Amino acid sequence: MIPCRVNCFLLLLMLCSCATQHKPITGIREWPFQTSQFDTILDFSYADQVLKLTGNKRADRWARRKNIEVIAVKLINNGKRPIHGTQLQLFHGDKPIEIVQNEWLARKVRQRHSPGLFLAIPFVLIESVFWNELEEDDDDRYNDGYPNEDPPLISAIVADSEEKKRKTANFNLSKELKKFQVNAMIYRPGQEVFGIIGIRTRKPLQQLHWVVKPTELKMTE
Repeated sequence: MIPCRVNCFLLLLMLCSCATQHKPITGIREWPFQTSQFDTILDFSYADQVLKLTGNKRADRWARRKNIEVIAVKLINNGKRPIHGTQLQLFHGDKPIEIVQNEWLARKVRQRHSPGLFLAIPFVLIESVFWNELEEDDDDRYNDGYPNEDPPLISAIVADSEEKKRKTANFNLSKELKKFQVNAMIYRPGQEVFGIIGIRTRKPLQQLHWVVKPTELKMTE
C-alpha cells in the first residue's frame, strides 16, 4: 500500500512541475534595447514582448487579447536637472499613447487558477479506491499500537502546494511591475533608469519618443 501511494505522489509532483510559474523580469538590464530617441533631453531605448520573452505565457496571451504591448524601457536624462516620471508623456509618431498603470496590469495578468490543480483530479479518484482498503486496515493499525488517524490525502497536499506557488508567482510579478513604474521614478542627469510599461495599441510599435512636460515639483539635485 505505502509504495503505491509514494509512487502516486512522485508522479503527481512530476506532472505539476509543468505548471505555469512566474519568470523573473529583473534581467531586463541585460537585454538588447533598440534606440528610439536620442536628443538633448533624453536617450530612450526599448525592448518589446517582455512577458513572452520572460516565459510568462499566460500573461502574454491575455495582454495580446486586450491589445496591450508590454515593453521594457531604458531612459537617460541628458539635461541638467532631474525629471520626475509624472512629467513624461509617450508619443507614437505625433499621437500620445495611453500607458496602463503597472498596479492595474499586475492585477489583470495574475494567474487566477493553478494549472496543477487539474492534475490532482485523477489522483482523487485513485485515492477514493484506496480509501476503502485503508478503512479496512484501521483496526489492525490501532491494535498494532499506531494512532487511529486517517493518513493525509496526497491530492490535497499537492493541491495546497500548487495554490501556494500560484499566490507566490502573482506576488512576485506584481512586486516587479511596481518596482519598474516609469511614472514613479526620478530621472537624474546621466543615470540609466529601467522601467516596464504597458501600452494600448493595435498597431506595430514605431517612432516612439517621450516628451517632458513642465512641472512645479521641486526635486533635489
